[in-house]
Amino acid sequence: SPTELRSRLDAAVRERDRLQLEVLQLDELKFENNELRRALQYVESSPLELVPARVISRKPSSWYNTIIIDKGTNSGIDVDNPVIVPVGEKAGLVGKVSEVRGDNTAVVLLLTDEICQVSAKLENTQEQGIINGQRGSLRSMPDLKLRYLSKEANATPGQRVITSGTGELFPANLLLGEVVELKTGTIDAEAVVKPSVNFDLLKDVFVILPDAIEKVVDPPKEESGE
Repeated sequence: SPTELRSRLDAAVRERDRLQLEVLQLDELKFENNELRRALQYVESSPLELVPARVISRKPSSWYNTIIIDKGTNSGIDVDNPVIVPVGEKAGLVGKVSEVRGDNTAVVLLLTDEICQVSAKLENTQEQGIINGQRGSLRSMPDLKLRYLSKEANATPGQRVITSGTGELFPANLLLGEVVELKTGTIDAEAVVKPSVNFDLLKDVFVILPDAIEKVVDPPKEESGE
């Protein structure tokens, strides 16, 4: 009857919707599993001492300014510890710890915030400057600004920008982004940089702990042949 056919059709539609939802959930789990696998491979090959952390809170009004992670004093987290994520075979800079709120909570100031200033350089050049984000961007990920380059700087679109390592806060050679355009002024130059890290999809990050003090071990003395 028409009533029975309508009932069967509604049941089939509900089953279809359920299966589509399962496929979406499986795709999300597969993506997350692949990301975690890449992260694990990076941790195993990295010479840095890393603490894995998960993003547990993020406000829409400060989306590109700060995040809150689930690690704190219990994990040795301290203010100014750099925070990174794997980007391919390298590491991309997320930002730095700005506040430790407890045993298992800390605030990370993101690279996309204008307050987070990092010494940077154009890869494979001697050109160095200071890079930081922009405050107030709510709807789209802001570009970074690499300032104080020399007037003679030659940066082509796509050229990578990395940490310079000066200042001893951030390790050298962390990925920051790629040059979009270069603006030359009367005194210096400034590059617009697209971030290497996708700040919209931050879920799992790694906090870099200060290097442990290396103990100097005296080599064993050779026995005398006397």
